[in-house]
Amino acid sequence: MCPRDGAAVDISARRREGTLEYYRRPEEPKPSGALDLAGCAAKPKPESDRPFTIRIETRDRPYHLAAASGDEMSEWLLCLQYNASRGK
Repeated sequence: MCPRDGAAVDISARRREGTLEYYRRPEEPKPSGALDLAGCAAKPKPESDRPFTIRIETRDRPYHLAAASGDEMSEWLLCLQYNASRGK
């Protein structure tokens, strides 16, 4: 199971089949962008200045998400890794 929509810190995120849509503010009606999760790599980024940061490496570029807690970070990692493996 993936974290609830909007569970990331700094950006709001919503999952759609194989993508992660992100919003700069939760009240925005349209996403600021979307990440294709097919074949991406998601892992913790412990060297970050912020706790609970995840690095997502897509075909185009890396992205960083900060979760609110260690448990939420673990949920996001499982979800992202599951979706990435489905696209390979």
